[in-house]
Amino acid sequence: MTQMTGLTDDLKQQFIHEADDNSFETEVIHRSMTVPVLVDCWAEWCGPCQALGPTLERLASQYKGRFELVKVDIDKAQRVAMALRVQSVPFMILFMNGRPVDALVGNQSERDLKDFLDRHLPVDEGDPYEIALEVMKQGQYQEALSYLQQALLEDSNRSDVRLAMARSTLALGDTETAEQLILSIPQEHPEYQSAQKLKALFSLAEFQGAPAQLLEQIQSDHKNVDAWYRLGVSYAFQGQFKKACDALLKVVTYDRNYKDDAGRQTLLLIFEVLGNDNTIVNESRRSLASLLF
Repeated sequence: MTQMTGLTDDLKQQFIHEADDNSFETEVIHRSMTVPVLVDCWAEWCGPCQALGPTLERLASQYKGRFELVKVDIDKAQRVAMALRVQSVPFMILFMNGRPVDALVGNQSERDLKDFLDRHLPVDEGDPYEIALEVMKQGQYQEALSYLQQALLEDSNRSDVRLAMARSTLALGDTETAEQLILSIPQEHPEYQSAQKLKALFSLAEFQGAPAQLLEQIQSDHKNVDAWYRLGVSYAFQGQFKKACDALLKVVTYDRNYKDDAGRQTLLLIFEVLGNDNTIVNESRRSLASLLF
């Protein structure tokens, strides 16, 4: 019995395949020399596998050939399962250039799967959304918005595009537009939870202040945690996230328990705004870890 469901035969033949002990080398090893191949190891008796299958197939359709999905029933391909050291299913492993590059174990959300794929797949220069994500990593949010607007024109229902637009507009200090974009993301879409985390940043608006005055207070008392926190929030709302993170790290340094761990919690909100691949996030996350552990 095949696990593939809900997609047309043409799409299955184009982006989705099956492999067993005899065809694995051709369908995966050789094929991955020209296109990334995601191997989905599954079993008939595995409930999470049955739930995950349609999501993987849908992503194969959405990514339009940026990767191919190869499904392997471990009960019918035991040599492959042994070679891949599959200990439990669902088990997904990505092959590129004939070699495995990364793997996921267990049931995954659609957002986690997208993050996994986007971390490894080459950018499609023709996809404005993918270009925008790369531009955002460099902190060029205004340029990213032009690509995102183009992507939204192509498909107005894409919540991933709306979420990226919300991050970009918030990073540029346009909280009103960011909030409108967040509210436009339906609750049933996988991006909804990330959107709600962004929305939480708006509740901190009351802590804003004039940076010049706050810096004067800090000059008088370098350990004025309240001034450091208000300065960090103020910079965040201005889109100056490097300065915001530096100020909030001072809060964690001088008083970890300030306002029930507000320094760390606000840093995490900013990380959510910027995304995990952002240079500021990576640097600040390392600094935060060194303070906590």
